[in-house]
Formats: sequence, structure tokens, C-alpha cells
Amino acid sequence: MEWLLSKLPFPRKSPLQSPPHLVIIGGGYAGIQLLRHVDFSLARVTLIDRKEFFDHNIASLRTLVRPSFIDETLYSYSDFLPSIAPSAKFVRGTVRDATKEKVVLEDGCEIEYDYLVFAVGSVTPSALTKCGTHIVTKEEREKELLEFSKCCRRAKHVVIVGGGSTGVELAAELALTKPEPGAEEEDSIDGVKETRAITLIHRGSRLLEYFSKRAGSKAERLLRERGVNILLSDSLLPEYSPPLYSTSTPTPSSPVAPPSYAFGDEPALVEPFSFVSPQSKLLERRMLTTMRGKKVMVDALFFCAGLTPCTFFLSSSSLLRTAIDEKGQIEVDNKFRVRGTVREGRVFAIGDCSNTKEGKLAFLARRQAVSLAKNLNKLFSVHSVSAASDRHAAAHTSNYSPLPVKVGVVTLGDRDGIVQLANVAVSGYPATFAKASTMMVEKMKREFKLH
Repeated sequence: MEWLLSKLPFPRKSPLQSPPHLVIIGGGYAGIQLLRHVDFSLARVTLIDRKEFFDHNIASLRTLVRPSFIDETLYSYSDFLPSIAPSAKFVRGTVRDATKEKVVLEDGCEIEYDYLVFAVGSVTPSALTKCGTHIVTKEEREKELLEFSKCCRRAKHVVIVGGGSTGVELAAELALTKPEPGAEEEDSIDGVKETRAITLIHRGSRLLEYFSKRAGSKAERLLRERGVNILLSDSLLPEYSPPLYSTSTPTPSSPVAPPSYAFGDEPALVEPFSFVSPQSKLLERRMLTTMRGKKVMVDALFFCAGLTPCTFFLSSSSLLRTAIDEKGQIEVDNKFRVRGTVREGRVFAIGDCSNTKEGKLAFLARRQAVSLAKNLNKLFSVHSVSAASDRHAAAHTSNYSPLPVKVGVVTLGDRDGIVQLANVAVSGYPATFAKASTMMVEKMKREFKLH
């Protein structure tokens, strides 16, 4: 049927018809990229986000050793949205529900829509890489990252759980990136000189399993040369790795933070510095045991494994209760249309929250956003309340094709890294140029017209 409709002339919207209203939930990499490519002459656009700023979390790890870099990673929406989307409306709020006609915010505000896009992203166990919903303002996030940097300077026994891109990049930042003046390691409280020990624990048989074996081998060799202790095919005992859906109350000895998301029954963030007293900020050393019986000293613990879509508020939604899979992802087709919705064809999901069959990486979320924007612009140009017209217009839109090969960049400090393209892994200058030197800060500033 869709093939037959695609052969019919492309319909055109009446010039007297009011422009459709697009609502985008989530102002992360996918949501902002979508906003940049939507044709504002064809639609009214509203962006909803729970916080007041864009968090360039790709660069968060660098702030541990270079705290002055914090200001380079956070951008207030009020500073750049007028430049890239002057006619868009920004609403700060937490979404509580989505129905077939409107989005309902926590404060009771209701926003009607014609087209709806979920770009709500994901949450990781570490508040270092992705801030929780208790963070609303740019100043709050700056303070949080600065505290992480201060604690890291005092830590002498750092344990990182997870040998994927984030865990490897974190270990490399601590071991390879030269700290800025004033951010060097501090001596122990008793004044005794002590070299920081870094342990990376990974349950897989090699690092960077998304990348080629050569890439994983290079990362392992470089980290070991700089003194990082790497434990493969191992993990911490379950008692040290609380489940993501824990809601226990934090204490100086508990590695679980209070629930940081306001979407209902959702994950609590696991604090990166698990043994830091929230009152004194002093580090408490502990001896942890791995599944294979290894003893590991720790006073700063980072969980860099695990990623959960931020779809917790959708499980009871009248619109999407049947569209969430067992992983918490929103099920979509090859045009990002949400399956099983009562308005299929006008509700979409992109980025980490969708079940699109490719990696959960920022540049892939951006690529999906560009594809969806092209289709939305076609739909806007023929917008109608008629379902038949919707199906006719949808037949003229394009399917999204996931990248047929694995592509990615992992940094190894500020002067090295690995670029993966299919089965080819290239290190050195290409990775430095692409990401390692500035963590893509300059690229983001150009896109946001902040220069």
C-alpha cells in the first residue's frame, strides 16, 4: 500500500491552513540536532527539557583533570537557541505523561501537538557522564563537576568498572592527560607522597568490544604502560554494584545516590565517588573483592558500565504503554515512527531512547535527527487532519539506514586516540584532530553560533 501511495502525486497543503505544531521532548544531542534541521517556515516548534542548559557530556571526563574546562562543556539554551532556532519556543519542565493529543508536564501544564518526537536520551550509573534530573541550572552542574574534580585530586586508589569507551577514556584522562596548574594530585592527608593507583575492571575478555581487536589491544597496551592495572573477565561482587533500579538512601558507606529522576519508578544514579562522605567530602579507603577473588583498594569508584533509556515516565503513558520493549527502549520502524501508537505516523523517537539497531553514540543520534528532520519537513508541507493524507505523505518519506559498519572515536588522553571505521582502526593524529584535543567543544560552539 505504501508503495502504491508513493506513486501518486505528492499532495500539497492549503496555504490557508495553520502550520502544524511539532513538540520535541529532550534537548540533548538528538533533540538539538533535530531542531537545527527543521524548516521553521513550515511548522511551529516547541522544545521541552527538564534543565536550562545543554550538557556536552562527551567532554565531561576531561573536566576531572582540567576543571577550567567545565565552562566549555555547558551551554545555556537561552544563549544559543535564539541563534539557531529563533522562532522555536523553549519550555523548561518535566514531562509526566503524553496522550494522543498533548504532553502533560509535572506542574500541570498541557501542550498540544500535531507531531511529537521523543529524544529523551539515556542515563548511566555515573553522574559524571550524565547529570540527573536533580540538576536544573548550569550553575548546579558546574558545582557538581567541580566537586568531582576536587575529589579526584585527593583520590589515591581509583577503581573504574567498565572497559567500554567511557571507562577507557576515563582511565586515559587520569593516566595520560596532563592536569592544569592547581589540579594536580594532592598529597595524602598525612602529607605522605603517594602515587595514584588506577584499576580498570571489565567483565569482557578485552577492552573496547564495540571496536576492533586492534583498537582494544592498543588501548590496553597504552594504559598498562602508564601503570593502569587492568582486570579482564572480572567484575565486582554484586554487593558492591547496586542494581540500577535501587532507591536506597545514601550514607558515607553506600554507593547509591537518591533517585535522581522525576519520572516515577526509574533508576537512581550511582555516585561516581562511592566512598565520599556527603558531609565532609573526605575519602574513605576500602578493600573490595572481585568475582575472581582479587582484592582491590579503592577510595574513588566510578561505574562506567550500563546505559538505561530515560523512558521511565512512558511505562504508564496512555500513548506509549505498549511501545516500550524489555530494555526500556521505544520501538520504532525504519522511519522512527513509534510502533503501536494510536497516532502512528505522527509520533517518533530517536537517539538512545529508541531501539534503532545501531550503537548508542552521540554522532549516530545526530545522524538520526537529520534523517527524521527531512521526513518531518515533507510531512509539514502537506499536513492535514486526514489519516489518508498522512499515509499518502508518509509514503514519500525516506527510510533510515543504520550505518553498515561500526564507526567511532575513543580518546586516549588529550594527544592520542583511536578512530574506528569498519574493521580499520587508526590511532594518532586522526583521533586527536577528530576528538581528543578539544573533545569537540569547538565543533559544538560553531553549531550553536557561540563564537
